[in-house]
Amino acid sequence: QEALKNIGLLDEAMKNTIPMHCRAIHTKRIAHPQADTFQPYDEVDPGNFINSISREELNELLLKTCEKEKVQIIFNHKLMSIDKNGTAHFTTATNSGSLSHTYNDYAPGSVQIKPR
Repeated sequence: QEALKNIGLLDEAMKNTIPMHCRAIHTKRIAHPQADTFQPYDEVDPGNFINSISREELNELLLKTCEKEKVQIIFNHKLMSIDKNGTAHFTTATNSGSLSHTYNDYAPGSVQIKPR
């Protein structure tokens, strides 16, 4: 939730969540739609729960926000490193380890990955 809060999307994401009070345990080897037992997420206070959101809904929210903010999304790249200046270095499978893209597009005050 902290990451979504930092980018201003927590309230929007929470509209698509459902409370999950326990984890379904399936002990049979044969796939069966019914769980054998349930394990609460909080044994001390069973009223506590986690918020679950479908991957599809979360991905759609993130991608639509990126599109609105004019974020360039690049697929089939591997992050190799982020240098001390905040530049992210990527490679592709076809470039056999050489750098294909270098980015340092962080605006002042934006949420960003901090180099270690």
